[in-house]
Amino acid sequence: MNNPLRGFLQKMVEIPRIKSIAVVPVNGKVLEIGCGSGRGTQLIQEHFLPSATVGIDLDPKMIEIAKQKTNKVEADFQVADVMNLPFEINTFDAVFDFGIIHHVPNWKKAIEQIVRVTKSGGLLVLEDLSIETFKSPVGMLARTFLDHPYGQMFKQSEFVQQLEKCGTEILAEKTYTNFGTIRYFVVVARKK
Repeated sequence: MNNPLRGFLQKMVEIPRIKSIAVVPVNGKVLEIGCGSGRGTQLIQEHFLPSATVGIDLDPKMIEIAKQKTNKVEADFQVADVMNLPFEINTFDAVFDFGIIHHVPNWKKAIEQIVRVTKSGGLLVLEDLSIETFKSPVGMLARTFLDHPYGQMFKQSEFVQQLEKCGTEILAEKTYTNFGTIRYFVVVARKK
């Protein structure tokens, strides 16, 4: 998430929506996958008050930017692949996804890894896009300039089924459309 407009929407629209359906434990250890420049990490710390935050991204350049831009944020930024997370089982009290998993061709493995590193009773707060997003008129236009693995992308229902298959209980599932344009969903799940 490196676009200023996206950052504004996340702060003013998406975070309030997440807060309305997710009760994230305060003082927990939190992971953000695909942290990019660190904006999401800052919002997590500001709104959910974790005691420790780890942000990962596949791109080493983004991790360097996150470290430089967020010098006031106490977070551990690391280069890591969501399909092979370098953390022990049951490490995090909460894991956040701000629209990353739809970029991953092997999204089922990504979900398995996210659930693996979440503690029993921990939350997964997953905001993402599904293939349905790219079937609307605006979504079809977006396909002309956005590079995504459309052939491997999940339906929202498949995403939820994979979470359940990996041992989570779905606490909330909401679908939103920002200003009648891009459709996205938020799923809050608890690891059993």
